[in-house]
Amino acid sequence: MTNDEEKNRIIAEALNLCWHRNSVEWANCPKCSYDYPLAFDNWSGLGVIMERGPGKEWWKSFFKQIGYSTQHASAFDTITKYYQIEYISPSRMRDTLSLWLSEHEGEWREENDYL
Repeated sequence: MTNDEEKNRIIAEALNLCWHRNSVEWANCPKCSYDYPLAFDNWSGLGVIMERGPGKEWWKSFFKQIGYSTQHASAFDTITKYYQIEYISPSRMRDTLSLWLSEHEGEWREENDYL
C-alpha cells in the first residue's frame, strides 16, 4: 500500500466509510454509498471530510490540537476560516488529518466501535 493509499484508508475508516484499493473492489462493494472510489486529496474528498467529520466526537479534538476552537462556532465556520487563511489545499487537509488520526487511532477507533 502506498503512503497516499494509507492516508486515504485511515481517513475513510475514521469517517466510517468504505475504502478500497482499486476500482474493482469498489465496484463490487455492496456497502459503498459513493459513486467513485474515495480519495481525500481532491475537492470531492475534502467535501466528504467536511460533510462527515463534524459529526464525529474526535473532530473537536483534532481542531483543538491544531489550535482552533470549535466551542463557539460551527465546525463548518471553523474549518472554512482555517483553510481560507492557511490551508486551502485538499491534499494538505488529507495529510494533516491522516497524521492526526494515526497518532490518535485509539480515540476514533473507540468511537467507531460503538456505532
